[in-house]
Amino acid sequence: MINEFEFADIDWSNQDINEVVDFFTKKFNIQEKEITRLGDQLAQKYDVIAQQADRIKQLEGEVTQMKSRGRRSSGSRSYNMRQYKDYPHQPSKRSRPDNLDSCKFYTTQQV
Repeated sequence: MINEFEFADIDWSNQDINEVVDFFTKKFNIQEKEITRLGDQLAQKYDVIAQQADRIKQLEGEVTQMKSRGRRSSGSRSYNMRQYKDYPHQPSKRSRPDNLDSCKFYTTQQV
């Protein structure tokens, strides 16, 4: 791209009009090539963005499917319950401690 400082370095008063036209034609062609290159890069970026947007939509669909499967996952719970039904767990009750007032204290003597 052309900087504005490039024009300040040239003394335009002593230049032939054809040289000035050639100078600006070259600068214009360089700028056109740069604009075309940047346009191509921009188009590639837009393509990447579109592909990523499609991928995001696809992943969001997969997430919603997984969430909906998670809500209906009671089948897996019933499978686990069947395992427990096949081998039922017999809870054993803890025996209650004796009356706390009836605690016996023992004394020992050292010899």
